[in-house]
Amino acid sequence: MMMFAMTPSKMACLLMLCLLGACSGNADVEPAFQFEEPIDDVASFDADPGDLSEPDRGHQHEEEVAVVIPSRGAVDGEPCKQDVDCRGGTCINAPDWQDGYCTTMNCIDLESCATDYQDNRCFRGSEPNFCVRMCQVDGDCRDGYICTRVGFRTSFCAPDTTPRIDLDALENLPFELSCTPSEGGTVEFSYAIAPETLAYMVTPISRDGRRLRPSHVTTPSGATINFQTTNAFQTVPSQLFGSMNPTVVPAIGRFADQLESGEHTYHLRTEANEVCHYLLEESTPGTTIDLNVYLVGVHGVTAISAEENASIQRVLSQFAAIYESAAIRLGEVNFHDISGDDALRFSVIRSQTEVMQLVALSRQPEGDLSRSLSANIFFVRQFAFSDGGGAIGISLGLPGAAGLHGSPVSGVVFTSEYMGTAFEERDGSVVDGDDFTGVVLAHELGHYLGLFHTSEHFSQGFDPLEDTPECRSGFPSRCPDLGNLMFPLASVTHTNLTDDQAWVVRVNPLTKD
Repeated sequence: MMMFAMTPSKMACLLMLCLLGACSGNADVEPAFQFEEPIDDVASFDADPGDLSEPDRGHQHEEEVAVVIPSRGAVDGEPCKQDVDCRGGTCINAPDWQDGYCTTMNCIDLESCATDYQDNRCFRGSEPNFCVRMCQVDGDCRDGYICTRVGFRTSFCAPDTTPRIDLDALENLPFELSCTPSEGGTVEFSYAIAPETLAYMVTPISRDGRRLRPSHVTTPSGATINFQTTNAFQTVPSQLFGSMNPTVVPAIGRFADQLESGEHTYHLRTEANEVCHYLLEESTPGTTIDLNVYLVGVHGVTAISAEENASIQRVLSQFAAIYESAAIRLGEVNFHDISGDDALRFSVIRSQTEVMQLVALSRQPEGDLSRSLSANIFFVRQFAFSDGGGAIGISLGLPGAAGLHGSPVSGVVFTSEYMGTAFEERDGSVVDGDDFTGVVLAHELGHYLGLFHTSEHFSQGFDPLEDTPECRSGFPSRCPDLGNLMFPLASVTHTNLTDDQAWVVRVNPLTKD
């Protein structure tokens, strides 16, 4: 039965709302570990002339796989229970795919897909290619699925795993939450930036959980921060999580001229009835990051014993050493136990839904705004995604919503299975599992602070920073960014941060004086 247990499963990375696993790379590469990280604008669909262009397929196999479509069964995009139900021969029935999803694997072009006059197309730029149901609006998709954008002009029906943030259930928020009703499918809200501000994060959140589509910000001078062109990478949070879009300005150092004091207007499109937002400003670069560490069924470790546990402390030391290169020191660390039924349920994570349900157990720290500006870190026993992906860490933000706790996007989750162990890498070197886990923590928190992968798999995308090398060929062993913390394959030697990456981390509200 073919699901997403096949080794080269890029599909799990490309379905931005699905977060099914850790993208195991190509079979001829066989990396030992790989981070889960959805990416945008890296693939295309076969389509009529005038749609997206043909992708660079230099990394794919020279011989194409012939696809024979049977005459019976449901067409691609329809419900299923097992492979034989599908004309294309594959039923995706992972936990987040409601009622199953028929597809054709190893498709070549439009004719490869099982259609019956439905708009099903071949999703390329992945290994293997696969067929999906196209759409223009959510109503084109069946129950449990939403119209998910890939790139700027193309959308397909993907599982609706959009986190619903219940703003009314969040208590003792240390910042002001302002709400604006929508008019005709659009929302415009205003906020004022103080003259001494170095950078700020403004976070729009739809009250009813419906998706946001950021358009642009109009600055006091009349200039535009355009989320459709130059600043398009800043819409990734809304593409990943639907109902929210933490927005840092300036997002990267070379956009420093986008920072202005005075009254701004944020423009977005949405089907939500009301959009709320909050504003966080920084007047100096951050130098400290505080952590709230949640232990979820980790063998031999509790909140009481964690401060004396050698493995936990070595993990934190490795994390601290990496961020010291960005002039960030580890500040206050508070340990919490996830216990009882919650520990039994979430110690082994089997789906993205469980990831979000676990992160929603985070608690609002007692005290002022400074205490709330701390990152939630969840150690679980292990991941066991049904697609077979080797997930080791997941971030619920790119960047995450700073200061927001108790929501399904309030932190990062990663495995503790390597703690207290040692293992051998492919080159024969022996790796300390605690050091490795510290790198995983640093990488995932890097995402939550706004860092992208330096290069996506097989040159299919790059971060927006100027001083991070780009891997144009030779993935992964000959990549110039191989030693960077945000390289998409995990290794204990991937610890470097560039000056531009350090700048992104230091202007995030989660790093503070």
